[in-house]
Amino acid sequence: MSTQDKEQRRAEQREQVERAVRELLTSDGWRRRDPGDVPRLQFDISQTDGESLPEVPREPITGDSHEHYLEPLKALARSMDLTVYEYEPTSEAQGFYDEKGKRIVISTDLAPNGKVRTLIHELAHAHGVTYKEYTRGEAEVIVETAASIVCGSLGLDTSGESIPYIAGWGENGDLAAIKKHAETVDTIARSIETACGFGGRS
Repeated sequence: MSTQDKEQRRAEQREQVERAVRELLTSDGWRRRDPGDVPRLQFDISQTDGESLPEVPREPITGDSHEHYLEPLKALARSMDLTVYEYEPTSEAQGFYDEKGKRIVISTDLAPNGKVRTLIHELAHAHGVTYKEYTRGEAEVIVETAASIVCGSLGLDTSGESIPYIAGWGENGDLAAIKKHAETVDTIARSIETACGFGGRS
């Protein structure tokens, strides 16, 4: 596959994610949240202020078909001077990126495929998409869109969790981050895909 074809494929994946999110947001089953609420937290609630907030309904990622990607993803983390830890959660958090502590932490409660998706999400944050550079909503939309693209490239369907997650962050305006920061999304996806040995990306 040529570089041009790869870039075209990634653009199409971005558009598919955005289209799926918009369809969910306009469906009868979507419960619009209040502006002060946030969807299911990918990060540890202890990193934030305030009370626990409501979750967005989503389908958990199960199975172990993609467990073999955990080691290359951890190798990517090490190359970024990050340590990956697993922990027994005390909250609903699936994982978080600790920039100051140079670590990524993921929940032991997740199935192997769920760990792959969460590690990809947190690695996307570690590529510079933090709440210092972006609004909270923008950051989550950017990293989960990138994660969804990577997982799709690897053949791991995370749409049941990723699409509601992006919708929860994007419904109040931050969904525009998919187009506004398309280059950032693609750069992150390319980096993580390369680490996983997908398509020999440069």
